[in-house]
Amino acid sequence: MIERMEEFEAYLRRGNLSENTVKAYYYAVKQYDSRYSKITKGYLQKYKLFLLENYKPKTVNLNLSML
Repeated sequence: MIERMEEFEAYLRRGNLSENTVKAYYYAVKQYDSRYSKITKGYLQKYKLFLLENYKPKTVNLNLSML
């Protein structure tokens, strides 16, 4: 997983995104990946429920859009 995350971070940096944007995308993907092994509709629904229970709606929407 570490290698994939490093590749993802490098991809984001090549896109000339701001440092805050890179960190936000990296964190969102890392958080999802630590809970679920793949992206499926069911896992996304569970992840959304987790986010709704722990974060404000704006943060939930941002994190989901980053996936």
